[in-house]
Amino acid sequence: MSGSIVVFEVATSAWIGYFAFIPLCYIIADYFTRRDVERFAVVSMVLMFANAAIMYVQKDYRMDDAINQGFGETSDNVFSGLNLIDELTRPMGLFTSPLANSIFITLTMSLCWAFFITSRRTRLGGWFFWPALIATGASLTLAGSRYAVLSFALMIVVTIGAGIMTPRAGRRIRGLAQALAAVVMVSAITLTVFGENADILSKRFSAAWTEEENVYRSGTLSRLFLETDIDEILENMGDTPFLGYGLGTGSNAAYILGHIPEELYREAPWAKHVNDLGVFFAALYIALRIAFVIGALAEAVGVLRRYGDPAALVLLSQSGVQMAVGQTASHVVVGPLTWLFFGLLLAWTRQARAGEEQPTA
Repeated sequence: MSGSIVVFEVATSAWIGYFAFIPLCYIIADYFTRRDVERFAVVSMVLMFANAAIMYVQKDYRMDDAINQGFGETSDNVFSGLNLIDELTRPMGLFTSPLANSIFITLTMSLCWAFFITSRRTRLGGWFFWPALIATGASLTLAGSRYAVLSFALMIVVTIGAGIMTPRAGRRIRGLAQALAAVVMVSAITLTVFGENADILSKRFSAAWTEEENVYRSGTLSRLFLETDIDEILENMGDTPFLGYGLGTGSNAAYILGHIPEELYREAPWAKHVNDLGVFFAALYIALRIAFVIGALAEAVGVLRRYGDPAALVLLSQSGVQMAVGQTASHVVVGPLTWLFFGLLLAWTRQARAGEEQPTA
């Protein structure tokens, strides 16, 4: 592949990642009704069932078996997963990337939870949501993702905080009771059925936490959410040209296609922005991402305080993290998923403000 073609493909892919999905978010916000969000939740939860089932099968096969790697005949046409510990495979479910799988689980989990705690029911009935929550618990355990597990914990903390902030006492007590009962029940079932996988995940947590606390000065939480050390981002800012190396040079595609040398490759999203745009424009783009989150947070809190509806805040607990610090602009799956679910969050808040079908929590 010629150099000019590589540059064109890399730049085009980067432009799509940075800008193309922003309109999608606001189209969803403007045109989706609460019923549309409900239908989307049903589809997402069905996919969660399928994803959990596939991961359950994948975990018992080697990383180089077809169910985990695909049927490609060359190294360029197969997918390499990650091991957990003791040579056990980290399942990727419906995806070809552990990161994409983790983000799908956390975003769908927040949508399922939002409907559950607000007593919103689809035409399938309330019985559908309990199995969906159990499928979520299974997915969290099978995926082996520390980020996904910590995201679940963050979502529960946000739910409890929303319950405390809810102006109506009855809703507050009921919401907290539902959250606690659901967490206890799902955790008990998950640990009973997938006890071995939970034990493996616990060992991975412990081993990785110890290692990363020694490697990353800003700690393992920085590694999980920023995907690097804060010091590395600051050093990258000091070493990068003012206008960066060109749109797309921070992407995985640029590295895989040999467009940039290994020493310029950065894993962290913010560091990728610096490579792509340079320090000044990267700072503006990062500020734009954070501004999206702050604006959505203000809307979600307003809906909670005015209508007693915590769902938007729950959705923000997952999509907001990805919007602020995730691989939104550089990952071909994570980016569209983040903008899509962020659009659902905005649609929820706008429908609430318009007075359409206020949920009963």
